[in-house]
Amino acid sequence: SPPHLLASSPPHLLTSSPPRLRYNISEQQFSRIYYLQGASVEFLIELSRTAKDAVYAPREALNQPGSVYVIMNPGQVSVNGQLLTKNHYFGEDFILESQRLRKKLSSVAVTYVEVVYTSRDTLFEILEQFPNERRDVRRNVCKLAVSRWALRELRMGKRVEDEKDMPAEYAVRVRGITAVHLPETEIGVFSGKQDPFATFTLGLGLKEDVPLTLVTRPKFEAGTKVTWQNESLDFTTLSEGHITQPLKVGIWNWERCRCGAGKFNLLDCTCHILIGEGFLNISDLIKGSDRKTKRFKLFLGRPGYPPAGHCTFEMFCQRVLDAELEEFKREKQHEHERKGALKSVMGLMSSGHLAHTRMPMRSVSSMSSVGSLSIQEDEGEGEGEGEGE
Repeated sequence: SPPHLLASSPPHLLTSSPPRLRYNISEQQFSRIYYLQGASVEFLIELSRTAKDAVYAPREALNQPGSVYVIMNPGQVSVNGQLLTKNHYFGEDFILESQRLRKKLSSVAVTYVEVVYTSRDTLFEILEQFPNERRDVRRNVCKLAVSRWALRELRMGKRVEDEKDMPAEYAVRVRGITAVHLPETEIGVFSGKQDPFATFTLGLGLKEDVPLTLVTRPKFEAGTKVTWQNESLDFTTLSEGHITQPLKVGIWNWERCRCGAGKFNLLDCTCHILIGEGFLNISDLIKGSDRKTKRFKLFLGRPGYPPAGHCTFEMFCQRVLDAELEEFKREKQHEHERKGALKSVMGLMSSGHLAHTRMPMRSVSSMSSVGSLSIQEDEGEGEGEGEGE
């Protein structure tokens, strides 16, 4: 069928089918979600009518944020490593407004799979027409928000305590690499110019950690002066021991491998010729601030030959931080500041200093919401209306 017919087929099928068939279609889609199991037929039909359908190929990500998915055919979807098939659903916590309280999902189609999905905005627009379903969903929003908030507080509090005993980790980037006045290692009339490449090694003197080595691309026919423009080397996870040990820098002349050891790894080949190497102390990178950039100049040498040439490069070092943990710390800091401000206002009011001062109710209410979770009351229903942090 043409694409436009496929896209419009589900609404036509629902509106042109008898009520019992329409209920069956709706039940297959959304009535399996635990907080919609007691919903009316009319609500399920309206929700199914506004839902969207899609077909995903294998290895394709299902990445509609803030949506709930229901699998319609016998296809398979991997959600955080768990395999789901027909009539299963995921993303049901999309009813939570705060993204920090939702589970982070990684969903990928394993086989060809057909799904229907709807967004949070669409669901709550429909709920305005169905007060009973709206009350049930709001009640589940409050329950889920409170439980997720409590679990997050416990989990992040544990991570804050564990962080004190965890060793610091760093990320280092090497860029702007230039080597000049290099000795020529290509000997012979028909040899041409040498083809330098650079190696950077950290952690040579460590017993518990394996040394890490990064390599630049060879610069063919570069000769005695070479610059690796627009090329950077990244050490993603380094311990403090890697930084405190001397950095070894080597400049090598690339040679075609004849030993067979360098077929998969350039460093395993013994055919390359050393042009020069040197050692450098970079421990100053982790002193002071968490982020530091420094430029180095290292003179090179090789055994049996006088020193010749030098290599200059720039190193950027940054401490690796947990983004979620840092955000949690900022939340706690702001909460502590709000509590302090509220305590000061309450003290002034009790002492009579603010007896003749009129303060807007909005200011008092904003300062009083010092907790990590606030639940509003549903007017006329008496049930929880929303959730937040």
